[in-house]
Amino acid sequence: MNMSHTPPPPDDRQEREAREWLAQEQALREERAGLPVDARDPRVAQYRLLVRALRTPAMEPLPADFAAQIARRIESGAALGDRLERWLLNGLIAVLAVASLFALLLYGGAWWHSIVVTAAWAPAGAGDWLPVLALCAGGSWLWDRVVRFDTGDRSPPAQAA
Repeated sequence: MNMSHTPPPPDDRQEREAREWLAQEQALREERAGLPVDARDPRVAQYRLLVRALRTPAMEPLPADFAAQIARRIESGAALGDRLERWLLNGLIAVLAVASLFALLLYGGAWWHSIVVTAAWAPAGAGDWLPVLALCAGGSWLWDRVVRFDTGDRSPPAQAA
C-alpha cells in the first residue's frame, strides 16, 4: 500500500474566470471605442468578433402578419390554378360538343341506317324490351351513385374480374 499522498493541483478556476472576464470587458471597451484589433492578444480579438456578431442583427425581423401574407399568396395561386383548370375544362367540353354535332351531321345518316339494319335482324318483339333494359341499366347506375354518395366514397366502383 502506497502511503505517499500527492496534493491535488491548486484550484485556479477563479483566476481563469477572472482573466476571461477581463478579456471580455476589454474586448467590449475596445470595440465600442473603435480601436484597431491587437494581434498580440488573440483571446481579446476573438471576443471582439463575438461582440461585433452580437451587436449586428442576424436578419430583418419578420412583419407581424407574415403568416397571413404567405397564406394569402398560396390561396391566390391555388385560386388562379383552379380558374385556369375550369376555363380549360369548359373549353374542352365546348370543343367536344361542336365535334359531336359535326360528326352527327356528317355521319348521322349512316349510323341510323346501320341501326335500322341491325334492328331488322333482331327477333320480333325484341324492341319492346329495350326500354326495360334501359330502365334497368339506368336504375342500377343511379342506385350505385346514391349508395356511394351516402357513404362518402368517391372512388369508381370495383370492376368484376
